[in-house]
Amino acid sequence: MSLAPILSKLRRRPGLYIGTPSLTRLAAFLRGYDSALHDLQGTPANPFFLSFQKWVSNRLQSGPLGWDTAILQHTTSEEEAFDRFWELYDEYVTQSANGAPAVAQQRNHSPVEQEFRP
Repeated sequence: MSLAPILSKLRRRPGLYIGTPSLTRLAAFLRGYDSALHDLQGTPANPFFLSFQKWVSNRLQSGPLGWDTAILQHTTSEEEAFDRFWELYDEYVTQSANGAPAVAQQRNHSPVEQEFRP
């Protein structure tokens, strides 16, 4: 199941889903949502998380950090990190929609195939 619909709802009304705009809250919500889908429907983990993490790591040159940690390290507040997530997400989606690999190369310069299309 795609995360795109829930991300669209979260973006429009974050207060309804996570309270205040916070990247940590957003990440926790998305991981919980993915976990609930797995538990209730037996679906595998959404490939977005791994693909987006690799893309953010490459984009921000952050090393082997989770996407939320990497974004937080490049911002000064939870709210700024929340806004930065949407900027990066839009960039990721645009690259994916244009047929460009979501992750061009890992740090070791080996190709990584795209694993998610919104």
